[in-house]
Amino acid sequence: MQNTCGLSKSHVTLPSDLQLGPIKSLALFELFFSNTLLQTIVNNTNNYEQIKGSEGGCLWKPLTLNELKIWFALVIYIGVHKIYTIEDLWNS
Repeated sequence: MQNTCGLSKSHVTLPSDLQLGPIKSLALFELFFSNTLLQTIVNNTNNYEQIKGSEGGCLWKPLTLNELKIWFALVIYIGVHKIYTIEDLWNS
């Protein structure tokens, strides 16, 4: 396949406060995941547990907004840093 249309022009569409100076990771994350959206995820997760139950798993403790943010941070960290075995995640 060949591109016969040529290259597209690009432009930055970030908010102006993010375009001036270094972009902070949290500010960039919050463009996609507002506290309102994260709270909706927390509420729906807790509601789902109420409907389905833990089904023989660990004792359920309601999820909090702070815990969800920590989980996202861990998932992003694991995705950025190449880890080859699960044991390496807990290695010092």
